Amino acid sequence: MGSQIHRMTPLLPEEADELQDLALEVIQKSAELGTRQHPVTLNTLRELLRIINSYYSNLIEGHNTHPYDIVRAMQKEYDSEPAKRNLQMESVAHITVQRDMEKKLREEPEVNMTGREFLCDLHREFYRQLPEEFRVVKNPETGKERQVVPGELREESVRVGYHQPPEHGALRALLDRFSDFYAPDASWFAETCCNRCGPPSVDVDSPIPRRQRPGGAPLHRVLPPSDPCPWLRPLVGQPGAGPEKC
Repeated sequence: MGSQIHRMTPLLPEEADELQDLALEVIQKSAELGTRQHPVTLNTLRELLRIINSYYSNLIEGHNTHPYDIVRAMQKEYDSEPAKRNLQMESVAHITVQRDMEKKLREEPEVNMTGREFLCDLHREFYRQLPEEFRVVKNPETGKERQVVPGELREESVRVGYHQPPEHGALRALLDRFSDFYAPDASWFAETCCNRCGPPSVDVDSPIPRRQRPGGAPLHRVLPPSDPCPWLRPLVGQPGAGPEKC
């Protein structure tokens, strides 16, 4: 992605009415899924998604662990081949840390999930659970190897699978930029919301702003002023999110 700080700034297309409608549809269906399913079904879906997240996240780094082998590892059925076993351990660590993260966010909803401290904590817990072989990184220019320090920012250039990460000297600034722009209570999000949604006149059953509907379709019912803007509704309970932002 390069090391330029501006690359951590959100890209908001000027003409994106159709994309906004699709995004709102995803939010709406996600909310329906979370409220209409039995808790046992939801927990099963969450566990499957953790496995999927682990599979694709590790695949980006060139670590191809089949979902079947991930499930086996979660049942403590590790492969006898060391290389394959290490990949299974990596997947289990990924899933375990995700579970712990979800628990922390439930218990401490005020925490800034985009903050450098929070992200470094995730890094620390993840690398603590990895095999020793996965705690070594190589400088692509010098070939020099070094140990990864859990929870600490690296001090050298590295290559991760097919990915060329930013230079180490830019990490703090990039992470701070990430936190400033993507925090749940970021001011730019609230401003963008208000600019795009206008007055909170939104159909309860289909929360799509009037200005984004084909032909300005009429509303069936109007949300009360106390109801948060549909762009912020998924963030209700997060610091700074709510009707006062609209």
